[in-house]
Amino acid sequence: MSQLNEIREETRAAVGRAKATSRPNWDSFFRWQEPTSVDSSVAAELARELAIPLETASVLLRRSHGDREAARMRWAADFPIPDLLGLPAMGDAVAAIASRITAGGSSGRIAVYSDFDADGVTGAVILKEAFTICGAKGVEVYFPSRFEEGYGFHPGAVRRLAGEGVSLIVTADCGITGFSGCDAARDAGCEVVITDHHRAGDRVPEARAVLDPQLPSWAPYDLRYLSGAGVAYLLARALFLVMGINDVPENWAHDLLTLSIAGDGQPVIGLNRMWVRSGLKTIVQTPGPGIKALLTVSGMLKLPNGSQPQDCHSNHVLTFERDVMFGLVPRINAAGRLAHANLAYELLTEKDFSKALERAGELDLLNSRRREIEEKILAECLEDLRKPREDLKGMRQLQDAGWDLDEGQGADPASCRYAICAYRPSWHEGVIGIASSKVKEIYFRPSLLVGGEGEVLKGSARGIPGFNVHAALSRCRDLLVNFGGHEGAGGFSVRKEKMLEFFQRFEEVSREMVSEVNLIPSIRLDAVVPVPSLDDDTLFSLLEMEPFGEENPVPMLASYGCEVRYAGLFGRSLDHLELHLAWGEKGDSRRFLWFGQGKRARDVALWGECDVVFTPCRDLYGGEVRISLVIKDIRLAWGSLGTTYDKVIEDLPDTGPLILYTWSRQASRSIYVSLLRRGRKAALHERGWRGALAHEARLILKGGGIVVSTGPWDIFQDDADESLCGGRPRSDMRTARLVMVHPPLTEVDWQRLRRLGDTIGVEKYPPSMLEDAMKWLSVSYPQKEYMEKAWKFLREHAVKNALFPWEIGQRWKDLLIEVDPGADKAGAALCRERGLVLLESCLTILEELDMVTSESRKTPLVLLREPRGKVSLSGSPSFVRGKKIVDTAKKTWAKYHLL
Repeated sequence: MSQLNEIREETRAAVGRAKATSRPNWDSFFRWQEPTSVDSSVAAELARELAIPLETASVLLRRSHGDREAARMRWAADFPIPDLLGLPAMGDAVAAIASRITAGGSSGRIAVYSDFDADGVTGAVILKEAFTICGAKGVEVYFPSRFEEGYGFHPGAVRRLAGEGVSLIVTADCGITGFSGCDAARDAGCEVVITDHHRAGDRVPEARAVLDPQLPSWAPYDLRYLSGAGVAYLLARALFLVMGINDVPENWAHDLLTLSIAGDGQPVIGLNRMWVRSGLKTIVQTPGPGIKALLTVSGMLKLPNGSQPQDCHSNHVLTFERDVMFGLVPRINAAGRLAHANLAYELLTEKDFSKALERAGELDLLNSRRREIEEKILAECLEDLRKPREDLKGMRQLQDAGWDLDEGQGADPASCRYAICAYRPSWHEGVIGIASSKVKEIYFRPSLLVGGEGEVLKGSARGIPGFNVHAALSRCRDLLVNFGGHEGAGGFSVRKEKMLEFFQRFEEVSREMVSEVNLIPSIRLDAVVPVPSLDDDTLFSLLEMEPFGEENPVPMLASYGCEVRYAGLFGRSLDHLELHLAWGEKGDSRRFLWFGQGKRARDVALWGECDVVFTPCRDLYGGEVRISLVIKDIRLAWGSLGTTYDKVIEDLPDTGPLILYTWSRQASRSIYVSLLRRGRKAALHERGWRGALAHEARLILKGGGIVVSTGPWDIFQDDADESLCGGRPRSDMRTARLVMVHPPLTEVDWQRLRRLGDTIGVEKYPPSMLEDAMKWLSVSYPQKEYMEKAWKFLREHAVKNALFPWEIGQRWKDLLIEVDPGADKAGAALCRERGLVLLESCLTILEELDMVTSESRKTPLVLLREPRGKVSLSGSPSFVRGKKIVDTAKKTWAKYHLL
């Protein structure tokens, strides 16, 4: 295996470990936010007016907050260009540029000074081309080196440009914090026009003009979403007006704006949405040599051997998010990350396709190298973050009692932190920003990565929704050499001796700033659509809301109560999952794809029914455009989940805060779903979830809600073994009451609950819940009698010793009735989740005994193997562990006179 493949495998494994929590496999990864309601009559009128399906009209209205006119503009991707010369400081900026052009060089040349990322490079191309169109001669373009100078408007470069006869410097995507650069320009007799889109500090540099939509004076124009190149483009258009240039096409530079918006992750709304829709058409239909070369090396255009550039043809449907954001932009950025931005600039300004193809090939090689470095940084970072935690006090007693440590201590220690901070001297400063974004995605926490050697180190920060990176760095400014950025991301320099103190400060600041922020990633649903309503007309119509990106994502749809009819694998390594889901016993099924989740095939098939979140996607197959449904998240169907606990929930007091304790993770999910179904404000919490992992639980308790927990003593602990508040609730949470729904299994947990109860009080479980706890115990850790009946059940339903996993999932009721003959089918319907837990537990034990194997081929099978002679259940580690847990529980319950 090559080093790159080894790194990728290591990274894939590390990412999998980081994402894997101590949750049952039928949990979803995200919080699902139900669609907001809309006025059905307004939606119907909008649908008639735009000649679109009602579902599409409803989604438009939801995204436009019910405003019909805003919904119409969103559909049309039409946004009025502001009065360009009325924008703050625009008149001064244009006058400074026009005077140099009109003077014909006698008053000095113009230089463009730009940042080295995709936004800065495209901004520089726009400004240089605009100045040239207006008649400027000898315009110089300057990009600082990431490694020798770093980000910013540097006085040394300014003095050099002024010494070469430059009398006006126009910045692109930088300069708003360039005080020393502006001072150097003034001393050299050079004027500066700043075009930027980053946040300013308490003051702005002294310049001839400062154009930045983040400034308070720009607030009435609501252009905060512009990229750096977007600001430069408005300046270029204003210059055309003043200079009387009327023959520039309306779509001029929209392809470059599309690259800049994608590169900076700016919202695809307003002017950005209009520019991207137009720019995509240019990229597809009439790309310039540079962009066409990028499309070719990235595999989006195919150039047959010996053919001419005009013979290029597309291999698939071009999309903004997939192809521009993750295909073209990374190759442009690779120049500034690993070499120099001039490489990308020269590509985008090249007029000869053959030369452009050579330069694009260079960028492609740099991008491949960038990926190798990124994956290595990510693997090393995750390795550092997952070092074994030392706070296992009391866990050895549980292990001796047979407790599964994976259940009791499965939380990744880094997940308990409010910010993820890491450093290695070998990490490449040009790539740590991307790696920091990946770490943020994995942990859903603000992240800081620092790399390099020497006295001053470079770092990159990324934030989550609701967390302002620039504001957080500002609160650490006394520990930093310099910093910059915006709400979602930032860069900084820090002295090595201050780094650890900075890490500690940043995490303290993060804890304060996320006090009211949810640290669980969520999916906002646009619509809930039954499978039978998923017709192609509706799906194609929803895709007409393109281009998709930040603040205009692909529509997130959900279907509930879907029956699993088929589960199969596809892809070269069979690591992707294909599901056929139907709604209703006689309904037709539709094909869904879940990329990278082939390992979940058997688990999902065993559910029998599921709820699914997905997005429609266009594919080009055999020359025909078709719709694919791509799964984003999935869970065991909630429709019948938790009904066993409806009466218990009904008897709970209407006011909280309450903590409901159960030792069973699966039971906690059932109780949680029952609470949500009855409109109660609730959260889940698990044993080992401390610090930030317990953040939501504390928020819910603070708001008077209900927390269902398998380890409530951990709610008030941080990620070390120190408590947030002495191991006891803060004063604003001491009104909470603890209700033991199920009695604990071990003496250790009894004592923990008692200590917690000394502060908040404990109410014992209803007597009927002891029987419920025993049922959960019996299905979670099945003993000999249940195992014999489970084997009999599988044999009776197998055909030639083989079963499809979805067939087993559809017959879970039969198994539950088999082990509990007193339960009729109506009763069994109340315990769906217990039937599933029994299935999973029995299959695990039988696999360990080599009586069952799961064959991972294109269509997964569960294969039965008839044993030769008598089989001892002691050959299964899971069975032995389960027997210990059952024995310990019975002894504990007997001690407290429960049996």
